[in-house]
Amino acid sequence: MTQAPLSVIVKTWHSGEYTRACLASIAEAPTRPADVVVVDLGDDDDTEGFARALLPSAGVDLVWLPLNRRLAPGPANRLALEHASAPTVALLDNDIVVPTNWLDRLLPQLEHTNAGLVAPARPTPALRYPGRDASTQTVLQRLVADTQPSGPAQPDTIVSVFTEGAGLEALGRAVQAENDIPKRERVGFPAFLSSCCLLARRSTIAAAGGIARPEFDAGYGSEDVDLSWRVLDLGLDLIQCNEVFVAHFRNASLRRNRVDVESELRVANQTLYALWRAPLLAWVEAQLESGTSPEQIASEFILRELAQRAVLCADLAARPSTSIVATLLEQSSLDR
Repeated sequence: MTQAPLSVIVKTWHSGEYTRACLASIAEAPTRPADVVVVDLGDDDDTEGFARALLPSAGVDLVWLPLNRRLAPGPANRLALEHASAPTVALLDNDIVVPTNWLDRLLPQLEHTNAGLVAPARPTPALRYPGRDASTQTVLQRLVADTQPSGPAQPDTIVSVFTEGAGLEALGRAVQAENDIPKRERVGFPAFLSSCCLLARRSTIAAAGGIARPEFDAGYGSEDVDLSWRVLDLGLDLIQCNEVFVAHFRNASLRRNRVDVESELRVANQTLYALWRAPLLAWVEAQLESGTSPEQIASEFILRELAQRAVLCADLAARPSTSIVATLLEQSSLDR
């Protein structure tokens, strides 16, 4: 076992079966973090007992912070960061299961490149599942749905079926080959890296102004987009390392606790747009001037999100040079 100079931050909220699978995957990897800081938002004694038995025996220190009340991701991550010991941190959603090679591949990206943030690949609509006419996200979501009638999801079992028993590391190689994607790629504005699994140096986080701005403390969403863009403003790179492929069950805690995700995302996206309105509008204009097609610009995920929940379209429509992008984004919102 090799210990990495890294602290992992996990938040758990009435979804202990996912948290236990996440922690078990961390402990099973040959390279392990120095410590794991768990912010418990829901009085999960069973998972705390599981973690206290598992992690120290795997050579990993455990810091358990029992809040027993909801905190948004931003303030929860700020609290956990105060208790983390290592110079590098990994943010992990509790519904993430990592492959055995995750730290062996992700950490070197921070150590030997200009990277400010590093993230793995994960199931998305854009990544095809090897040998099937379906995306990796669709395949995983169907497996979760198939288990619901018989009771709570069993993440370990689902991951085993998802990988056809070969494990996430092998599936990751197959996904990379199936989709012909590079081992690593830079992500530029206005794209971003999700904080569902995200590595950063503490010094980078401090230089960027903190792990999450208080403006996003009201609820779920967009604080990771804001962090990504603040890190880009430092002149650092956002790196997606496609050699690592994690299982991500997406919003398991939010579903379990019946959070109105759409309402919270609307507020968060409006906050994000208020903070980044000028750079976003300037980016659209610059892309059009450089010859990028309006269709390609309108395909950017975050622009479609902001068109649906903020006033991006109105601002673009008010400028003759960008009105065509507004029209395409409005049509995209109607088609969703």
